[in-house]
Amino acid sequence: MADIFLKKLMGNNEYRFRMKKAIERICTEDIGQRPLADPKMDAPLSSSTIDFITLKAPVVLFVLNQRLTKPANSMGLQKVITKILLDAMSGDLVSLSTNTFLKKCEKHGHMRLDTFANQYIFGTGVPRFQVSQRFNRKKMTIEVILKQLPMNQRPSRKLQNDTFIDDGLKHLDKEAPAPIQHLFTVLLILFHCSCRDQ
Repeated sequence: MADIFLKKLMGNNEYRFRMKKAIERICTEDIGQRPLADPKMDAPLSSSTIDFITLKAPVVLFVLNQRLTKPANSMGLQKVITKILLDAMSGDLVSLSTNTFLKKCEKHGHMRLDTFANQYIFGTGVPRFQVSQRFNRKKMTIEVILKQLPMNQRPSRKLQNDTFIDDGLKHLDKEAPAPIQHLFTVLLILFHCSCRDQ
């Protein structure tokens, strides 16, 4: 809600710039972190865990809003949040869990969000891509290849003062890592090249 207010106050460019900066920080920090909806998180949460959740949660909601607003007549998360607040004021909604929130988003967005939830809410890590291009002489097009890097090509997280105790407890408990996102490769043809020999 604070991000929506800042978007109205400062404009869309400022909002997108803030999201870009947050995504860059997540790419460097989301290595070996717990998922946002991890049932193994014990209270009280450490300050580093709370800082990371505070950083990643608005970006995940931004991505979810982008998915929900794909249909032309959809209002996205704005309609979902309004409905949740109305239900809370009328007494129909006692508590709001992650699954209840996702069901309300699916209902208002008319789409399934299982893949999204598994990747961004119940899973960990962020996709990293490698972009390359080649010129196809036969079709006279430039082909751009977008490939996701495997998880084993990602850097490991270094020990830090803030996360040392959490990392040690995970190691002692022999906690299994969170599920890894699936890899995929996409081939995009962006534009036709109109170069001719002079």
